[in-house]
Amino acid sequence: MRIHHVIISGALAGFVVSSSLLVGTVAAQAGGAAAQSVWENDRMRVRRVSLAPGERLSGDTTGGSVIVFLTADLDGRMPAAEAAWRDPGSVTLENRGRTRFEALVVDLKTSATRSGGATPPEVVRASGIVKPYVFGETYASSMRAQNLILNDHISVTKERYDSSWSIDPPHFHPQDAVVIYLSGGYIWPTLSFYGPERVRRGDVRVVPGNALHITGNAGNDPLEFLLIIPA
Repeated sequence: MRIHHVIISGALAGFVVSSSLLVGTVAAQAGGAAAQSVWENDRMRVRRVSLAPGERLSGDTTGGSVIVFLTADLDGRMPAAEAAWRDPGSVTLENRGRTRFEALVVDLKTSATRSGGATPPEVVRASGIVKPYVFGETYASSMRAQNLILNDHISVTKERYDSSWSIDPPHFHPQDAVVIYLSGGYIWPTLSFYGPERVRRGDVRVVPGNALHITGNAGNDPLEFLLIIPA
């Protein structure tokens, strides 16, 4: 399976494909529990957390955090949803299950809230089923989206593209958007249409704020990912 995640340059003059804006990875250890820095900007920080049974990791978050479950939850059960919200303040992650806990944690660095509680445009776009748009042609498949978390701090949307070449219309996000893949496939690398890059479950990509882009599935298998955007 291959996927498209395309950034369109100003005035549609050219096409650039969005890939990761990852910074250098730094591993930290706390009581044997691994916390690995994946990416950050002035609003968010993404960490990869791995806990063996009985291990714990503690810390503080100024603006709250989103936990994206890549395995069972901290009690060793299937999580109710792929993502959960933790309020600002002290947070302790303790693996009470019998198998290793793997997750991505998106920390908000500030406590800024959405002004007036307005729903951001990208969440309105993701509020139902969107028929695909592929260079003027419409296919029978569809894009489905579900708001997993929507509060005054952040929005987390689960998006699913059912079949090949279903593509979302061009749009942009006012803030840097974190994309976390829930299923594997291929994406086109930055500044090139050649040499698809494989992504796997738990891979992280970033779409820069105000970059006009389209998102779609270029393969035959369903594509699922989370779109995370701060207020």
